[in-house]
Amino acid sequence: MTTELEIYEQLLDTPEAQSLLSREPEAPWESLQRPSPGPYPLDAMPELGERIAREAAKYLQVSPDMAACFLIGTLSAAAVGKGSVDMGEGYVEPIQLYIALGADPSERKSPCLKLLTQPLYDYTNEENARRVPIIKQETSNREIQEIALKKAQHRGDVKEAARLVANLHETPETKPFELIITDATPEALGQAMARNEGRMAVISAEGAFLSVMAGCYSQGMTNLDAVLQGYSGEPVSVCRIGRPPVNIPKAALSVCLAVQTEVMEEFIQDQQMRQRGAVARFLLAQPESAMGRRLVKGPRMDPELYDKYARRVKSILSVPQPFALTPDEGAREAWEDWAWEIERRLGPGGDLRGLGGGWEGKLAGNTLRLAGLMALIDFSGLTIREHVMRGAIRQARWFADSMKALCGVSELSQEAEEMLRYLARRGESRVSTASVRCGLRGRKRFAKAQASENALQELAGAGLVRFRRQDFKGPGRPPKPMVLIHPEILAR
Repeated sequence: MTTELEIYEQLLDTPEAQSLLSREPEAPWESLQRPSPGPYPLDAMPELGERIAREAAKYLQVSPDMAACFLIGTLSAAAVGKGSVDMGEGYVEPIQLYIALGADPSERKSPCLKLLTQPLYDYTNEENARRVPIIKQETSNREIQEIALKKAQHRGDVKEAARLVANLHETPETKPFELIITDATPEALGQAMARNEGRMAVISAEGAFLSVMAGCYSQGMTNLDAVLQGYSGEPVSVCRIGRPPVNIPKAALSVCLAVQTEVMEEFIQDQQMRQRGAVARFLLAQPESAMGRRLVKGPRMDPELYDKYARRVKSILSVPQPFALTPDEGAREAWEDWAWEIERRLGPGGDLRGLGGGWEGKLAGNTLRLAGLMALIDFSGLTIREHVMRGAIRQARWFADSMKALCGVSELSQEAEEMLRYLARRGESRVSTASVRCGLRGRKRFAKAQASENALQELAGAGLVRFRRQDFKGPGRPPKPMVLIHPEILAR
């Protein structure tokens, strides 16, 4: 009877086993030192914001980073066109933000966005229900005056007709409350903003808005006036043949998007978006995936806590007039120190230099915007306290680290960086070159097969991938080598 040891010895004598034993041992991979933003500093938020973000993350089993970003986007939408930070000497920073978060499918970004933005939709429904009888009464009054005007004109009473025309112009016209849209071309967005006193918020769990901005539905250069000016609160005046004119004295736009990772990567690398300053206006993040570690059902949120959060958001929405927040002396000094630190890090060799087509130049201003939004949820009046400003600075540091991670700090080409992100998301320790080409086939940078080959060679030269020849016996062309992926790439 053959023993187990004899069976193993027979297996060792096979050509396949001998081929494996004859191979030289794989050399160890060198450690990579790549930037990572780490977890979002939730404790830098006021208590209500921190608690809501933590409980939303636990309830939906998502990254707390995701909940924090959507919370900021909700506050921005509530305050768009109303709130600003007044630093004195003519420097006023509006507090609306553009924020986009990248996540792969099944990361529950849509439920998380819906949960945190729900108070915005509830307020919209409640406000429109309140306005319905007012709109009906105003419409009835206008119709009565228009009938009277026609009668006066018919009998030739010029004086009465003039009086009725003046009354019609002075009669208030309440419109339905319109704040949120999920998708629009930049031109249609401008028209919607014009209808709504220049204010609008784009909130969506899809990446269509970024794609439209990049001009996927435009044969020429996209008109981004409403998007670019809506960030800074500047006027918009557009007159194009075949389209209604758009005239907005003071544009105000808030953007909060949850997009596919691939869409955000393409947006960051789009040269038109970088050159025109669109990328520079966005706070961008790609939270760590929670998949594989999630509970089937997370603990429910405290209803009293959520109700308090909803009331706070609605109170911001219901402020009738624009308001300005001012920092106290400690907050002002903290921000000035941070702005000076940013400036030093923009110099030659600085770690913030050259991010996203000028993104780093807007970081100090975006910090003020974060501080303003944090002051609103802190509900400490119209003064930004020092602890609120220091918390906003910590959050701004996180976004800076996130942008560095997204843009990369290596000397790799854009093609190699994009391929590296693709391999990391794919999550396989070894792949064939053919499958890599197939996976990247639909991307512009890899339209030619040689582009994939060049990028792989560049990654290999940087020690991020390796090639391993496959055993081959028999007629025909030998197979191309397999690609081995650095373990630290897969662990991201």
